[in-house]
Amino acid sequence: MIRVLIADHQPIVSYGIRMLFESSSDIKIVNSVNTKKQLMDYLKKGSIDVVLLSLDFADSNGITILRNIKKDFNEIRVLIFSSQAENIFAANTIKTGASGYLSKSATTATIKRAILKVFKGGIYVSNAMARKLTFEKNKEQTNLYNKLSTREIEVL
Repeated sequence: MIRVLIADHQPIVSYGIRMLFESSSDIKIVNSVNTKKQLMDYLKKGSIDVVLLSLDFADSNGITILRNIKKDFNEIRVLIFSSQAENIFAANTIKTGASGYLSKSATTATIKRAILKVFKGGIYVSNAMARKLTFEKNKEQTNLYNKLSTREIEVL
């Protein structure tokens, strides 16, 4: 059973994800938090495999929270779950330590597939993003956003 913690500032999103996996036999939503402090306090208790992390919080930035998680709880997989543009944030959040980037417009099946993939040690991005990253790597072209540092993306 994969233990997932939802970290999102929007209660309806947390509730919806919880309902999606209510009858799942392989994924258990153990709790949801909506502030950085609640998240870090919950992680100290242990027993989490994957954090489904939003980039938008009232009390902190998601990238800053990601850095804190990777510094203090490196073994926990973090899947960014955001409505922010994947082409702007995905590569930088993965460089920062995320195990994947998932759009909030994803289907239930995609959410489940992403959680399973990152739990098994993989990196999840959409097929379109994977093609784009592969194409850019092969063509040695760079996107304007890829030239920005993680801190610059965070400020953006």
